[in-house]
Amino acid sequence: MREVKDLEPVSMYTITAKLMNHTVDIVTDRFGEEGKRMMQAGVQNVVDEQQAEGNGQLTGQALFSFDKLFDDEKIKETFQSYNKAQQSAGQEPHTMFAVMAKLFAHIAKSVVERFGKE
Repeated sequence: MREVKDLEPVSMYTITAKLMNHTVDIVTDRFGEEGKRMMQAGVQNVVDEQQAEGNGQLTGQALFSFDKLFDDEKIKETFQSYNKAQQSAGQEPHTMFAVMAKLFAHIAKSVVERFGKE
C-alpha cells in the first residue's frame, strides 16, 4: 500500500492565483478570447463593488484587477491594502476566503450569462 503524504500548506493567496490560472486556461480553451473577456468583466464587477463600498475612495493598490489575480504576492498586497482601507472606513474587513469566493462567483456568473451552462 502506498504511503499517504500530507500536502504542503499554501496560503489563500496562492490558492487564488492557482485557481485563476487554471480557470482562465479552461475558459479560453473552451470559449476563446471572448471567454477571457467575460472573466475580466466578472472581476470588474467585483472592482465596481469595492469602489461602491469605499465611496470611490479606494486606490488602485486596494482594488483586485484581473492582472493581479495571477500572482500570489500581488493578491496578498492588494488584499492587505483593501483590508486597511475597509478598517479606515470603519467597516469590518473581509477574509481572503470571502474575497476569493466573491471573485470566482462573479467570474462564473459573467461566463454563464454569456455562454449558458455549456
